[in-house]
Amino acid sequence: MTLEHSIMAVLAIIGGLAVLVLCAGLLIALLVYVTSREDVNCVFDRDPAARTTFEVMTCYPGLHARVVHRVSRALWKSGFKWPARFLSHLARSVTGIEIHPGATIGRRFFIDHGMGVVIGETAEVGDDVT
Repeated sequence: MTLEHSIMAVLAIIGGLAVLVLCAGLLIALLVYVTSREDVNCVFDRDPAARTTFEVMTCYPGLHARVVHRVSRALWKSGFKWPARFLSHLARSVTGIEIHPGATIGRRFFIDHGMGVVIGETAEVGDDVT
């Protein structure tokens, strides 16, 4: 391998890392934008292990699933069925929690240790449910 090829390989790795950091930053920005203070507070109210807002926003897959559900639900209700389902599928892949975009979820809903949780299309979850 020549020096030129080595430099190109290093630049490709740095470029890939930069893209990952940018994507993570955009994801965190979206999370902050879509997540309400009420969502974060309900985690603090129900999980004594929660220490900081940053930790809750970045390390709680139940919160992530709920935030993505809020977006996919809006798409679903607007008639964009496939994008809503695909977004919920992506969220399931990342969080391990499947919430169908057609499911009705109340306020201050909290999923703790949610790996494998499935909430179907016809489910109706009320307010203040853990």
